[in-house]
Amino acid sequence: MKKIVLSMFVSMLCVSVLFASTPQPDALKLISVVTKIFTPQENSNLINKVRFTYDYNGTSSITIGIYDASGAKVCENVSRESDTVMYWDGTDGDGNFVKSGVYIYQIEAGKNVLNGTVIVAR
Repeated sequence: MKKIVLSMFVSMLCVSVLFASTPQPDALKLISVVTKIFTPQENSNLINKVRFTYDYNGTSSITIGIYDASGAKVCENVSRESDTVMYWDGTDGDGNFVKSGVYIYQIEAGKNVLNGTVIVAR
C-alpha cells in the first residue's frame, strides 16, 4: 500500500513539474532591460540605448510604448534588433532626444502587458 501511495505521489509531482515548466500559450516573459540608466548620444553604441530582451511564444505583435513621468506618450513601437530584442534610443516620436528623467515603458503582446521604468541621464 505504501508503495502505491508513494508511486502515485511521485507521478503527481512529475506531472506538476511538467506543467509548471511548460510555457503557457501566448505568454510574454521579460528577460532583461539593459541598461536601466542610460545616456542617449549620437554616434555612440555603448550607452545610447536601452535594450528590452523578451521571450514570447504567441502570434500577436509586440509593441513597446515609452511614456514620460506624467504619463504622456513619448514614442511607440521602438526599434527591433532581433526577434527577441527591441531597443529605445532615447528619442521621441519626432526623432528628438528626450530630456533627462524617469520614463515608463509598457510592453504589450496580445493580452500581456508589462511595465517598468528606465532613466535617461545626461
